[in-house]
Amino acid sequence: MSTPANAPGERYQLFRRAGSTRWQVRFSIKGQGQFKRSLDTDDEREAERRAEGIWYEATYRAKQGLTAKIHTFESVAEAYIAQILREVERGERRADQRKSEPAVIRRYFVGYFGDKPIDAVSEADLERYAEWGRTLT
Repeated sequence: MSTPANAPGERYQLFRRAGSTRWQVRFSIKGQGQFKRSLDTDDEREAERRAEGIWYEATYRAKQGLTAKIHTFESVAEAYIAQILREVERGERRADQRKSEPAVIRRYFVGYFGDKPIDAVSEADLERYAEWGRTLT
């Protein structure tokens, strides 16, 4: 008996790490690499349900031209701050920007957008941010 083309075992694999009772999921998306994630459950049936949802969301995002892995605004902002600090070290930015730029980015931008997925920030969000910024003064 053959398995259907989209059988769960062909889309993703459930596994447990040695010494753990928690289920994990692993799958690959062409061009975006492999994804591993804890399912935070000991129950195999619940793990299967959660894995299915994670796999569907990731593949949907990839088909829409987005990254399958969700990056929060904060994580992208922190990567940008790290770049600013490297540029200061190389002399490509003024030394005072070592403190001023990260402080502004964290207080205002991360303070407002925080955990929102970076690719979900819309023009309407930017307009609301501008209004929010005007209320701070």
